[in-house]
Amino acid sequence: MTGSPRQFSYALLWTFTLLGLLLRTYGIQASLWMDELHTAWVVAGGLNELPGRAALGNNHSSYFYLPWVSTNVFGTHEWSLRLTSVIAGTVLIPLMFLATRRWTQSRLAALLSAGLVAIDPWCVVFAQEARVYALVQCIGLLQLLTLWNVVKRPQLAHRVALIALSTLLFYLHFTSILLLLAELLFCLAMYCRSSRRNGYSVSQLLCDAALVFVGMLPAWPQLVDIASRRSNWELFVHVPTAAQFIYLFPLDLYVLAPILCAGIAVVGRALAKDTVAGRRIRPAVWLLVSVWFFVPMATAAMLTWTDVARIFHARYLITVSLAPILFASLLCAICARPVRMAFTVVMMLIALFSHGPIRQILRDGNVICHRRENWRDALRWIREHAQEGAPLLFHSGLIEADDLARQADPRFVEYCKFPLSSIYRIDDLSLQVFLLPTSDAEHFLEPGLASAADAGMALLVVRGPEQITQRLIRAAHLRLGDSGNWSLEEQHFAGVSVARLVDRQHYPRTTRAAQIQQPASWHH
Repeated sequence: MTGSPRQFSYALLWTFTLLGLLLRTYGIQASLWMDELHTAWVVAGGLNELPGRAALGNNHSSYFYLPWVSTNVFGTHEWSLRLTSVIAGTVLIPLMFLATRRWTQSRLAALLSAGLVAIDPWCVVFAQEARVYALVQCIGLLQLLTLWNVVKRPQLAHRVALIALSTLLFYLHFTSILLLLAELLFCLAMYCRSSRRNGYSVSQLLCDAALVFVGMLPAWPQLVDIASRRSNWELFVHVPTAAQFIYLFPLDLYVLAPILCAGIAVVGRALAKDTVAGRRIRPAVWLLVSVWFFVPMATAAMLTWTDVARIFHARYLITVSLAPILFASLLCAICARPVRMAFTVVMMLIALFSHGPIRQILRDGNVICHRRENWRDALRWIREHAQEGAPLLFHSGLIEADDLARQADPRFVEYCKFPLSSIYRIDDLSLQVFLLPTSDAEHFLEPGLASAADAGMALLVVRGPEQITQRLIRAAHLRLGDSGNWSLEEQHFAGVSVARLVDRQHYPRTTRAAQIQQPASWHH
């Protein structure tokens, strides 16, 4: 009988892991969206071009080698590009169980954290994208566990692992430095409050931090280059309000609801005169969770408020996303054992119906909600309606597209056109591509429309909400309408609109649908 609770716990853990895997593979073959198209474009250039293409998107190359391997082994498909994230996001579930078990000594609390990670919308979304964020979550949690081991027993092997993981985490995503800053403050606080001096000493901490800093130095030129363009982030990162501290990551679910449940449990125990105590959580664990969350959040908010760097964004703060979940599990652990099971069940039900898949099904019939842009069908439409050499006006919506001064750089122009030469490529059609800026695109239509007037045809690919794309397409049609009898065909896909303008008096009605074979990666 002594093994029964343990067996039940591990059976439930693997059930959560399987559930998480199913959610993470749901819709895995859906069309890539813009950021994922960048990943596909980076790996398509091969190993020689990979670092340079990654840098054009303000990324280090370290992550992109993994999807490069998966696409070279399994072929270039949506699912093979996303495979790294699916694996990292699924591994995160049992890893969160082990971390919580280590910090609370409670299997139920560990199961709660694993269950919440399995259905958490952010965790699911990041595990479905061909981007670095799921891997950052996984490596970030592993690095925190390693730090805990070092603080308790600073063995050389643990310190080497901490230095390696910290450096890797920084290169995977540069904003992970906010987590490293929080951990530095945690270590100093632990040193100040501890009466023992045989743990992780300040000299050891400074030595390890110096080695991590030295490991970061090769990225300094790229960081300076990114910082010089930080004003671009104003287009999508807004100054945060107080409410965004709660709702950027769902603190109402992972902090406020657990506090309420724990409070009800305390009152119930008092009324029943129950003296059974829960687990005692070390103060250092509470300190770690608090610093883990609040230091990066506060630092990012301050940098955004002062316009030093607008980084108060969920993707830039992904390293802190698991801290609220761990906080909920700590509150579960401090409850008396008879209450812990009810606490876990109630929290899972709240998560399922307020933020998880059941809520999403009730809202719109989908299991999950994430960024949908149907580039696959949009560019297929262009391929079917294009004439070779026709002008194509391309509004990508990239923040970099507003940097008109850099359009004299061929590498930058190639970067701005990557959605057209990625997995759903149409660059073999020899179209004349005219890049439109993200802001005030209507004022930059003239060069493309002048070419269209000569060719008798214009194609448009516009990324954005349908009402915005329709306005841009109508503006192009109206300006061409004065110079000929122009017909308009348009199609709106999720997040992307396409159109063809044809001068009936100048151009025969024809398409290339029968002439150009679609790439194999488009067939599903």
